[in-house]
Amino acid sequence: MKFVVGCLVAIIIGGVLLVFGTVSPCGMLREVQRKQDSVAAVLPDAVLDLALAAKYGSLTPGKCVALLLQLSRTAKNSVPQQPTQPVAVTKPVQPTDFQTAMQAASTVMAECRDRRLRGEIKTRLDSVQCSNPRVTQIFSAAHYRYMDLIEMMNSRREAIAKKQDQGQMTEEQAATEAQSLMAQLANIERTRDLRSNLAASAPR
Repeated sequence: MKFVVGCLVAIIIGGVLLVFGTVSPCGMLREVQRKQDSVAAVLPDAVLDLALAAKYGSLTPGKCVALLLQLSRTAKNSVPQQPTQPVAVTKPVQPTDFQTAMQAASTVMAECRDRRLRGEIKTRLDSVQCSNPRVTQIFSAAHYRYMDLIEMMNSRREAIAKKQDQGQMTEEQAATEAQSLMAQLANIERTRDLRSNLAASAPR
């Protein structure tokens, strides 16, 4: 009996990992938000966690489970029942080069943030200035095509951190501002790519 239960648990955990890439309730909540929101899809974990905390309050595993159940019920109620049809198997969406580099950059940002929390770095601005040079190196090494957008991101992050240090912006406001910044960068990138593709396909 214990063996059967163990197998069932292993299957359930395997299924959760396959769908969400994590067994953490808050990690699953993060991935659900990314699937439902194109802006959230490009946010690094640290920024998305701040945005979720600003929206729902402090997150705990129990609260994340409750939010997942709530979002599941909302999705079921909002989608009308449709006749069952064969579903075409699609390839998973590959992350853009910006998203891939941003994942690595978010790790660097988190390291500098943790140094501030330990008292090794005094201010939020110091924390951002700690990570910005390495963030630039990461995107440069990834051969990201719009490095001016990274300069823009770094500059805006410094401005946000400075306002927080001066008491002119709360954590929630900073998270909202960061989310808006990432959406703006993603839109600029898409617009430039579209123009580039149109120019390349135009008859000569």
